[in-house]
Amino acid sequence: MKNHISEQQLDRYFVNPQSLSDGEREGIDAHILECSLCKEQFEKMQAFYREVEREMQSAPTEQDKVFAEKLAAKPRLALPSTALQKVENVIDAYVEVIEPIQRSIMRRFVDYAIQKPLYVGGGALATFALAFAIMLFVPFKDTHPAYARAEKEFLVVYNKDGKELWRKHIGIGYDWETARQYVTGQLENYLTTLDVDNDGKQEVLSTFEWLPDVSQRNTLICYNSDSEERWRYIQHEKPVFGKEQFKTDFVIHQFITGDLDGDSKS
Repeated sequence: MKNHISEQQLDRYFVNPQSLSDGEREGIDAHILECSLCKEQFEKMQAFYREVEREMQSAPTEQDKVFAEKLAAKPRLALPSTALQKVENVIDAYVEVIEPIQRSIMRRFVDYAIQKPLYVGGGALATFALAFAIMLFVPFKDTHPAYARAEKEFLVVYNKDGKELWRKHIGIGYDWETARQYVTGQLENYLTTLDVDNDGKQEVLSTFEWLPDVSQRNTLICYNSDSEERWRYIQHEKPVFGKEQFKTDFVIHQFITGDLDGDSKS
């Protein structure tokens, strides 16, 4: 990647990484290791989005609500047709918000919208106002996996408040209350949540040793925080360690995770 990374690409990298191909993500990762300017911008945006997540998990203050009301009441200073022509300017100017200043993230967004009325005029301003109304007055739902359970054929994932986030049907026998009678170890040895890529969100890992369906055994699956399958590892027949080959009469009883190679990723 010879040119600098655009702000739009970095936005997609953090907000919607699935919209980038593996090659594009790897290119960004490689580029920020070599380019100090892009690395600085990357770190600012990374800190920004992490702060957004933290702020979204806290209740709005009265001051937040006052600013949101001011934003919603702000008159439109650009015609809708003009505003449409300025969509690209909105995207380009958006990153100005991301500066290391000691103000709340809510206040930062509102100040920006008020100070840049031509950039966020017309429909864009209405969108910002609606977004703030939603953020400030609709109860926030924590979408981060905290733990998972094997319940009546389903893998069920919960947040730290015990609210169900999503579930996947695994199959007959996938139920811990039944399986715990004849398997060794704790549930966490078979099903756990862990931040495998150090992005601040926990993924879900599960093995299926106790299932009657042999085809599902000896398989370890990692799911993203949004339930999408990230990868699966299948222990193939006739495993070889070094020069020694072993028989195939084995099952995975449990797994242990950790940063084994010192790269800050589990």
